[in-house]
Amino acid sequence: MAEKSIAEQKEEFSYSYYRTIEQFDKDKKWSDCHNDMVYTFSSVISKWDCKDIIHGVEQQWRTPTIGGKDNHDPEVRKGQIKFPEPAKVPYGRVITRCMEKVAAEMDIDVGPHTDIDMQLTKYQNGDFYSWHTDDDIDYKKRNEEDSNWDPKYGNKIRKLSAVLQLSDPNSYEGGELMLKSNAVISRKQGDLIVFPSFLEHQVAKVTGGTRLSLVLWYKGPRWR
Repeated sequence: MAEKSIAEQKEEFSYSYYRTIEQFDKDKKWSDCHNDMVYTFSSVISKWDCKDIIHGVEQQWRTPTIGGKDNHDPEVRKGQIKFPEPAKVPYGRVITRCMEKVAAEMDIDVGPHTDIDMQLTKYQNGDFYSWHTDDDIDYKKRNEEDSNWDPKYGNKIRKLSAVLQLSDPNSYEGGELMLKSNAVISRKQGDLIVFPSFLEHQVAKVTGGTRLSLVLWYKGPRWR
């Protein structure tokens, strides 16, 4: 039998994984995907889809900030970032549906699927992000102090974080996503890791190659 072309393989993968979002929901086995507040969805998208996301973000790379503020601290974080428009990210609705399922499973109150921020991150040799949490941005305070801050954020905070692994794990060294939990974090291309934004985590220093990932934050009302 002749080997299938890349186009044929991609079409077959897309058919099997994306018949409908409802079928995706139905197929997911929850007992197999979570460990210690960390949920891992295996092969949410294909390696070709990962490339589509990487090449589909048109914004220019820029230096990352700390805590959503305008300060840059290379002792805390080194790398490059882009902020894509969520509605234009390929397969974004499938990715956010995974986060919605985790929110329901953990009884976390989040907003509509439009209440999501996305960030494309690039870590090269020597880049890293030290231990931090994602829930330290006070949108209400930012709105009061910064006249340019978008008022739509109102009184919301980041509730759920997710990391979509976009790079082939053999294309870089180091750069492990590490969380202060007992979960083993996947490096597999196309895997999605979802966890509460208050969970401390870091990206270890990259020692070779380039690591790319899509980071997502689901916002919602303050914890009660």
